[in-house]
Parts: sequence; C-alpha cells; structure tokens
Amino acid sequence: MNFVLVPFHAIAPIDQIHGSIERRGTQLIVEFRLPLGHGIHWPNTDSLAERRSGLWESTCFECFIGLADADTYIEANISPAGQWQAFEFETYRAVALPSPKVLVSGQSMTDTETSPHTNNNDPFQMNCTIDVEHPSFVTSDWHIAPATVLEDRQGRLHYYALSHSGERPDFHLAATRTLLLPLRVQSLSG
Repeated sequence: MNFVLVPFHAIAPIDQIHGSIERRGTQLIVEFRLPLGHGIHWPNTDSLAERRSGLWESTCFECFIGLADADTYIEANISPAGQWQAFEFETYRAVALPSPKVLVSGQSMTDTETSPHTNNNDPFQMNCTIDVEHPSFVTSDWHIAPATVLEDRQGRLHYYALSHSGERPDFHLAATRTLLLPLRVQSLSG
C-alpha cells in the first residue's frame, strides 16, 4: 500500500514524502522516500543499532500501530543512524513504556549507492522493519499512521504525517491511524 506524508506547516524543506507499507504476518515493512537534494540533516550512519529514546529530537521515521477495538497502541521510531525505540501506550499519550515485544530495524540509502554516477550524496530512502510480537496485536487488524520528523540543516524540526489537525503536530491521535492492514489468515488445507 502506498502513502503520502505532508508537512504540518506550508513552509517546509520537502513538499511530500512518499512511501509504501506492507504487513507480513507480525512484521510491518515500511519504506520512506525523500526527493533528491532535500537538504535535511541526516544523522551519522556509523552508529550502533541500539535502543535509544528521544529520537524525534532529530531526523526520525515513525510508525504508530493501533487496534480498532482498543485504546492501546504502539509507537515505533528509527533514526537513519540505526538507533531505534518502540513504546506501548495504554491510552492516548499515557505513560510510554519501552516495549520488549516490538523490535525495529532499518537501513538508509543514498542516491550514489543506487546510481554511482550522480553527484548528490543526500540520503533519500529509509527502509524499516517493525516486528510486532505483542499478544494483543498478533491476531488483530492494524490501523497504521506512518510519520516523519525531519531536521533541516539550520536545526529546525519539520513534522510529516498522513494528515494534520489541531494547532500542533500530534502523531498520537487515533484519528491519524487511517491505513488499515488486516490480518490475513491463510488456510492450511490444500
């Protein structure tokens, strides 16, 4: 399934972020694509892939996963540098607890990695995999909201989501989780 993220403010370094999302059992595969020459601060990719909080204070890719019949939701974050975090929420912005039942991994790419004849070294793609082994989510349909925080080279943060409402950007609103990825139960009979 394809999606488009739009900025919270009209004045932003990028007009749209395109992406795709797919559910494979308990995995969520997400790809975020930025236009070339975007001028975004991209964290150093030489860091270790480890859990770290506060990733939204710089360039960070996020995905919110909710259920239709519960207030519970998961927030998964990944930095292009490889650090990641996953939180569980019982209700809207209730105490965020790091989730041991959700793992996040990813890889960023530049245009020179895919086309060595270009001169632009701006990273333009972030691929991530979110493994959700949380018992409440394994056998349920997922309501998804991909989102992105981009830090420009002047240190300003820009917020991208499927849609925005309110006076401040808020990725936690249940109303923003508009992409439905159903559980597909496959028959074992043949």
